[in-house]
Amino acid sequence: MLPALAALLVFWFATPAHADGPKFVVAASTRSDEQSPRRLFNAGLRAEESGNLTVACQLFMAARLASRSGVADALYARGAALRLVRILAGRDDDAASAAAVLIEDRGESSDLGPLVRSLIRRFGTEPANLEMAHGTIIAARWNRATEAIALEVELESGETRVVEAQAQIAPISAGQQVKMLVKKTRGHAAAGWTLIALARESADGWQILRVDGLPGHRVASGVP
Repeated sequence: MLPALAALLVFWFATPAHADGPKFVVAASTRSDEQSPRRLFNAGLRAEESGNLTVACQLFMAARLASRSGVADALYARGAALRLVRILAGRDDDAASAAAVLIEDRGESSDLGPLVRSLIRRFGTEPANLEMAHGTIIAARWNRATEAIALEVELESGETRVVEAQAQIAPISAGQQVKMLVKKTRGHAAAGWTLIALARESADGWQILRVDGLPGHRVASGVP
């Protein structure tokens, strides 16, 4: 397993990094027992040092989602959320806010504490107008007018809301209970809300994260 992981990392890091438009970053796979929070976190640091910030985010997201067997794993999972904030803040503050809500102590024991609290304060306020939503995906339909996926979601309150996802949302599918970070949309979007982050309700982290202008090439990866 370790030689295969090393070979995969070499492939990732050899890929030229570049920045492009908004894209959905999907957490790297956490299926293998070898992929503990510590291993994923350290691999994320190496990807960050190489300049492939897309892969770094995939790995830090996975470190947050990986199963934990002790205090050390919990610390690496917390550290992964902090690294996400460091990478995303200033590049895409919506995505950085999604990472910030994962930090239980709001960064009190980190130099990022003021930034984390500032990002969290963006929820429900103008101009950010971010909101956490919990519910069940009823359907996912391609919107020809916007070339995006329109998610129909039944919220816990019983309200039905349409959220626009500007990319495919696999491995999430209809019928699953999810948590989402959404942003109020102004202008042409018919849905009224844009998807920023998405995960199964039971996940302690984000499985899919929309990021604008992030350097690097994402890799095909799944989540359990």
